[in-house]
Amino acid sequence: MKRLLLLSILFCFAFVSVAQEQNTTETDDNQIFSFVEKMPEYPGGIPALYAFLANNIHYPEIAIEKNITGTVLVEFVVEKDGSVSNVKVKVPLFPACDAEAVRVISMMPKWTPGEVAGKPVRVFYNLPIKFQLQGEGKAKKSKKNKNK
Repeated sequence: MKRLLLLSILFCFAFVSVAQEQNTTETDDNQIFSFVEKMPEYPGGIPALYAFLANNIHYPEIAIEKNITGTVLVEFVVEKDGSVSNVKVKVPLFPACDAEAVRVISMMPKWTPGEVAGKPVRVFYNLPIKFQLQGEGKAKKSKKNKNK
């Protein structure tokens, strides 16, 4: 049992070392990393990111009418200069919601870029965008249903 535990621990350390070596070696300028020493950061941090999303996402009217709720998972690249590029829907919800998520992510301000060995690099970033009917949205839906 002790040997198995020791082998498992050694395997984990070897795996971590190999992963770190792959991320810290010299790479071509166009490589896009998934994991880096310092991940990209939205200006002002996560609270500012959530505020940006809340202020800019407009729930599509058709999604309200069809009572669509859920999460769109969006993938994008934070470039070396902090700009956002290659915005794509990884997990769709509803076409209008997917398009709205892409629209808002595409208009984000520049981020602090990710780094490897102290140098800025391109980094994949995944961001879930939640669409949830609440408050006024539900009231509008209820009024429309009553009139029918």
